[in-house]
Amino acid sequence: MSSAESATDSTPLRIILALALAFTVTVVDPLVLDLNLPEVNRALHVPPQAVGLLGGAATLVMATSVLAAGRLGDSIGLRRLLMLGLVIVTIADLLSVFSPGYGFLLGMRFLAGLGMTWPVWG
Repeated sequence: MSSAESATDSTPLRIILALALAFTVTVVDPLVLDLNLPEVNRALHVPPQAVGLLGGAATLVMATSVLAAGRLGDSIGLRRLLMLGLVIVTIADLLSVFSPGYGFLLGMRFLAGLGMTWPVWG
């Protein structure tokens, strides 16, 4: 099989993986936090006026850094950017599990938002 044939054979798989990643990042991640927000509020003593920021922190960062992600993708390559974004999201989400307080969790949500920007829009 030639390399041109193998490249076209993997195209549907790449599209499926990209759509799955986009769905996970834009739908599942915020939904999981929203469903667990009452428990997070009780465990970390989140002030009532800060709950909205905690829920929208990742989305806020994604919206503000989309242009920089596109430029970075042009300069270092989309594959590297995708892998870097996935590593950042994974580390930020794992550290979020062990959040000692609201400030740390908010910081990890900002970091996860930065990592989520690169795979989806980079």
